Amino acid sequence: MLLLITIWRVADARTFEASPDGVPYSIASALAEAGAGDTVVLADGTYNEAIVTVQGGESGNPLIISGGRGALVNAGDDGKVVNVQHSWVTLEGFSVDGKISDDDEADSYVDKCVFVEGPSTSGEERLEGFVMQDVSVQNCGDECVRLKSFVVGAVISDNVIQDCGVRDFVYGGGGKNGEGVYVGTSSNQWSDGPDECNDNTITGNTITPNGNECVDVKEGSTGTIIEDNTCSGQLDEDSGCFGSRGDGNVFRYNTASDCLGVGVRIGGWEADGHEYGQDNSIYGNSFTRAESGGLSFFALPQGKVCGNSCQDGPCDMLGGLGDEGLESTWDQPCDDSDLSR
Repeated sequence: MLLLITIWRVADARTFEASPDGVPYSIASALAEAGAGDTVVLADGTYNEAIVTVQGGESGNPLIISGGRGALVNAGDDGKVVNVQHSWVTLEGFSVDGKISDDDEADSYVDKCVFVEGPSTSGEERLEGFVMQDVSVQNCGDECVRLKSFVVGAVISDNVIQDCGVRDFVYGGGGKNGEGVYVGTSSNQWSDGPDECNDNTITGNTITPNGNECVDVKEGSTGTIIEDNTCSGQLDEDSGCFGSRGDGNVFRYNTASDCLGVGVRIGGWEADGHEYGQDNSIYGNSFTRAESGGLSFFALPQGKVCGNSCQDGPCDMLGGLGDEGLESTWDQPCDDSDLSR
């Protein structure tokens, strides 16, 4: 019976061909019909309409939105170019540009280029199964990619992400928004307690924010693996190439260069009586020209911290916590064979 159901679902999958002129489908009309197991294919050209999901897919049968690099989505809807509000959605291959006007001003840029938001701020419902792979994202007013409101088990892989935080870092907006990938929600924005965007994977991406962190995990979010990413162009000396104010996240085998902050910044935030930023593991990373130091810790205890390299910068461990164990191991070889992956 299970085999028959699987065969029926594959046979029933549909493909919707979208084009900039809306023939046979626009993005909106394709998404109005497409569901689990279906694929919306974006032909090359510039789309003056945003991607806003109407329904999602199912486990094993995602809704896929795909295209080549020549398919450029370049429009805003409520401040976003891509707005995913449903589970089991996959984005593949196309380009996203958040500069929606030729005017040289901050308002020419959308807030978020790719915004993935779950249906509940309390965790009663979660958004599952989001995948974003081989997508080009650029020119975003605030963060380039955002996971918010209990997005769990997402995979963000092999994308090119650049020029985030244009409003603050180019036009002097006064803040420090501009993350390449932002996971969760800062506690000063919680409405129903911690935003547990847990167990996500961010891997193999090339991220040049020319803004703030390449990847930033906020307090309340745990279990995210950040690995094999190439990061450069982080411009906030008080932050890092990568950062975690969450507990129990892993930063491994990343390469970072030309950051004004440290290589990885951990902790430094208390909410509801809990000091966030504990039990993170940081190993096998390489930092070059991290102008403020190798690592900084503002919370203890931590997980595995070893096997990191640093060159052409101060290469210190900062934070003032006086943990001699971390100071002696952070740039020394790991002795655990199970850290190979």
